[in-house]
Amino acid sequence: MAVWYFDAWQKLSSVRPLGAFGGAGRIPFDVIDVYADRHGVDADQLSRMLWAMDEVYLPWLSEQQKPDKDK
Repeated sequence: MAVWYFDAWQKLSSVRPLGAFGGAGRIPFDVIDVYADRHGVDADQLSRMLWAMDEVYLPWLSEQQKPDKDK
């Protein structure tokens, strides 16, 4: 089941909102809800799992997007 969640997270990552300065936001619930309905799973459970992944990914992404201060 973990692979299924990871696959869903990868597919839905392309629709995350981008901020004015390029920062990415978490995957919107309305998109998760449609995906969950299509696959016959609980949207609340799916959103909790995907947002938990985002809790790790988004800070990492933000760090990667910072300009290199050593150059």
